[in-house]
Amino acid sequence: ITATQHPDGFFYRIITQGTGATPTLASTVTVKYTGTLTNGSIFDQNTTGASFVLSQLILGWRKGLPLIQKGGYIILYLPPSLAYGCSQVGSIPPGSNLIFSIELIDVQ
Repeated sequence: ITATQHPDGFFYRIITQGTGATPTLASTVTVKYTGTLTNGSIFDQNTTGASFVLSQLILGWRKGLPLIQKGGYIILYLPPSLAYGCSQVGSIPPGSNLIFSIELIDVQ
């Protein structure tokens, strides 16, 4: 992959930077996203927009989303330590590297 390595141990690609507000941990973010395993299978997806408080999301999202602004689009390549670790979560096997494609629709 062609991606930038973050000092916290994950890789990312900024597709669109965005021009609006930059999220903080206290922000409520509205996102459209797709989560895939490294084999390409989708384990989670929202194409209509879902809202979350950033501080309540996995560590990789907390560190990755502030790299873009409202209207931005980023792809995060997360190791297990920044995702779900050694736990099985739904169809995600323990110790999985995950890929999230995220469009940041709104920041409150």
